[in-house]
Amino acid sequence: MGTIIAILLTAFVAVAGQITFPTGPPELMKSGGVAFPMTEKEYAAFSEQVKNDPKFVVIKKRPAALGPGALYGYNFVVNGINRGWILEGDEGHGWRIYLDQRGDGELSDVSPVGLQAGGI
Repeated sequence: MGTIIAILLTAFVAVAGQITFPTGPPELMKSGGVAFPMTEKEYAAFSEQVKNDPKFVVIKKRPAALGPGALYGYNFVVNGINRGWILEGDEGHGWRIYLDQRGDGELSDVSPVGLQAGGI
């Protein structure tokens, strides 16, 4: 029976050819597996909850010139380790993101990456 199914599937693939699915432009998700930006106070509460989890590196030091309206987040995952980020800016002047690329929670000397409309 398994041989017959394998032959039928092979024949189907030969006749049908490559199957493709059209996609649209990337979109930000509104829910499910997404970490929305938090205030510094909200991030501090989150950090306290995960500080002993080996799969998380929380932000320990922020950039000195960071403004009071900066937003904090997580889900910058590298090699299975969840690292933090800080987002600063506005729609009029653009956004900058500080990523914990080293995975040490130390962002005081990290240069931000500028985000432009439509992508990085």
